[in-house]
Amino acid sequence: MTTDDNNTNIRIEQYKICVASVEKHSEQRIKVNNFFLGINTSLVIAFNYLNQSDNSLNKYLGIILSAGIIASLLWFVSLYTYRNIAREKYNSIKKIEQDLPYKPFTESWYAVKNPKNHCLRKLLRHVAYSKIEMFISFLFILSYLYMILDFFNLHIISIMVIRKTLI
Repeated sequence: MTTDDNNTNIRIEQYKICVASVEKHSEQRIKVNNFFLGINTSLVIAFNYLNQSDNSLNKYLGIILSAGIIASLLWFVSLYTYRNIAREKYNSIKKIEQDLPYKPFTESWYAVKNPKNHCLRKLLRHVAYSKIEMFISFLFILSYLYMILDFFNLHIISIMVIRKTLI
């Protein structure tokens, strides 16, 4: 076995390790998404239940909404961190592929970014899952803010009118 063959085998093993690391990282991100989605769903259900009922538990609505905003912010930051780590892992894979005869990762990303059907490319351009996930966590934040305004009978239109009169 020559030195070049040995180096290629080492690179292939490194490639396998990096790909496995990306897969594990992706699985972990899915678990984090499920965790935060479960928390937010539970908080929204609790808020709606307590808001509809006539009982003494209404005093906890503010705590539920605050917890929801905090959970959603943590979710957003977690996804941002996962996205950055994933980007670096993908860059490592691309660097290893430079020394390999076949570049499956680079070619698959090229195919995703540049679909053969140009009509579809304009309609269905690739959007990273991390951006969609971050958008969903942001929607939860906006929902909680709206629930706070609604809970205190402050409506967005009223706030805009008050703001214009103060200026």
